[in-house]
Amino acid sequence: MKNAFRKALAASLALALVSASAAGCGKKEAAGDDEIKFGIIYAHSGSAEMIESVSEKAALLAVEEINAAGGVGGKKLVAITEDWESDESKATEKAKKLYLQDEVPFILGTCLGTGTQAVRTVAEQNGKLFFAPTAGSGEDESPNTIYTGGTTYTFTKELIPYMTEKFGPNVFCVGSDYYYPVRIAEQTKALVELGGGNLVGSEFLPMEATDCSTVIAKIKQQAPDFIYANVVGSTTAAFYQQAKEYGLDIPIASVITSEMDAVTMGGEYSEGTYATFNWFASSDNPLSVKFLENFEKKYGREDMLRVNATITAAYSSVYLIAEALKKAGSYDVDSLKAALAGTSVDTPQGKFSVDPENGYYAENYAMIVMWGADARPVTVYESDGQLPAEPWPDILFPNGKPS
Repeated sequence: MKNAFRKALAASLALALVSASAAGCGKKEAAGDDEIKFGIIYAHSGSAEMIESVSEKAALLAVEEINAAGGVGGKKLVAITEDWESDESKATEKAKKLYLQDEVPFILGTCLGTGTQAVRTVAEQNGKLFFAPTAGSGEDESPNTIYTGGTTYTFTKELIPYMTEKFGPNVFCVGSDYYYPVRIAEQTKALVELGGGNLVGSEFLPMEATDCSTVIAKIKQQAPDFIYANVVGSTTAAFYQQAKEYGLDIPIASVITSEMDAVTMGGEYSEGTYATFNWFASSDNPLSVKFLENFEKKYGREDMLRVNATITAAYSSVYLIAEALKKAGSYDVDSLKAALAGTSVDTPQGKFSVDPENGYYAENYAMIVMWGADARPVTVYESDGQLPAEPWPDILFPNGKPS
């Protein structure tokens, strides 16, 4: 049945930075200037703070390194940073300030979907470019947004066969109640049914929910072979802790739970659970090892232990953007996107590039890890190479992108 699942799946599927202090002068970039300004938006408070404040540090480390090496064609990268406070309306406000008042050509930032959607909308309304170092759903493309974390489908498509072969074909999805977990659940349903399994339940918890008992009771009743848990913020630790405390002895996997979450809840609750994404600290890539060493040297061990794929994507995105800027000759959307199409850089995540087939999402490697007793990841699976982003996946959209 295990090999049959993979064969059935395969057959069916054949088919964006800081000076050490974040400041900006607000004057428009001109051809003779010796600076290239851009915006960074990350939350310093609220539900997204824990991951986003560290993502900002990673982006600023890349800026520092690039400037120390001579900048971009001799020009210094200067980042203007803004805090969206994990508030969607503030994300809109800060994006408008950066694009219209500071006149930056592009913005990098946000991890939480609500912030990403808000900045994306402002970018579209003003003809600007937005680099989101997070995974898009694959169905949220925008001519003004580059998702440098790829798509959630890329990783879900690798994880579901692995978990199905190891534990069985029936899965229960639980997620926080916003766009991405909902789309992930739909993708999961199609994948497990393709392999002869079932999505036996799908529940969504309010953002920042801390009482997961009702959902856990439903999971127990349905007795799935494994749980695909894509909850965010404070709900993550709450779910994993309560799952153990209520005796939920069912394997848990996630495309959202990261090093930061595992460290926060501790090995007592994360040990033996699984996660998938394009990078984990267990990567043996020499550039990954060096990045973690440099990050720890600059920011300390506590922050280094919280580094995850979204954080390394922020760092890697700066390098990708810098390389594209060297080629573009202009900072407008079309010029930068054209330059990105033929650009790749070596980063802690491996080769880093935008999928030339669509131009909106990064190509990515896929890793699956199991969390150890020390709340650190142990690699159990790696893809053979970069994987296509596959927006509008065929398994859900056999006739292609809806018109």
